[in-house]
Amino acid sequence: MLTAYFDESHDDRFHMTFVCGWLAAAEQWKEFEYGWRLFLAKHDVPYFHMREFAHSVGPFAKWKGKEGTRRGFMRGAAEIIVDTIQRGFVCCVSDEIFEEYDKAYEFRSRFGSPYALAGRTCGNLVVEWASSPTTFPRNDIEYVFEDGGDDKGGLIYAMQRIPPFLPAPIFRPGRDQRPTRKCPGGKTGVVQLQAADYLAYEISKFTREHQNIKADPSKFRASLGILPEKMVKRMFFTGTKMGIICDLIGIPRR
Repeated sequence: MLTAYFDESHDDRFHMTFVCGWLAAAEQWKEFEYGWRLFLAKHDVPYFHMREFAHSVGPFAKWKGKEGTRRGFMRGAAEIIVDTIQRGFVCCVSDEIFEEYDKAYEFRSRFGSPYALAGRTCGNLVVEWASSPTTFPRNDIEYVFEDGGDDKGGLIYAMQRIPPFLPAPIFRPGRDQRPTRKCPGGKTGVVQLQAADYLAYEISKFTREHQNIKADPSKFRASLGILPEKMVKRMFFTGTKMGIICDLIGIPRR
């Protein structure tokens, strides 16, 4: 059994949606969880959340201005990922290109949102990688997504109703949630999703700052550079690729 854990990120300035995550076998994920929990305990933080870390808030406020400590923490997190996980996957969808194609094709009848398209594409990338060089049973792959995605229904439809069919996505929180009226027992966080959060934040930040990095390579984010590029399969949707999707699965024109 292989399991992939995914998180999403959205860039409001450039209107891009990202879904990113990692794939590993069950034993590797057990090793990851053990190492990750020890790592968090060592640094006396209850969880890892990239946005809070980046802005030095929440449990990471104690490290504000302590760049050496912050770099060491990120390096340690990346080392655990590199040592225990098989492969990373990234998909980016431009909201503007998505809307453009939805005006010409009945696109939303298949993919309800950029998030649904990006999530389903990550599922395809997982199957392609796992089935090379020999075919891996697609039903032996489990897909777990962060519970905060804004179009769960669209993703479920895209995974289960568009061939080749994939198992239904599972939605879990990345960290413990307190009891609520809707969920009296609270929810237990899945630490594997914290590694997906790391990747989703870093990839969206890199894409947003791409032109500045090309002009000045010194601005490349070291926290992303720690992760070997060959570990991560990327898919960035252009207009051409959107057209191929329409033709491939037979989305009719309006």
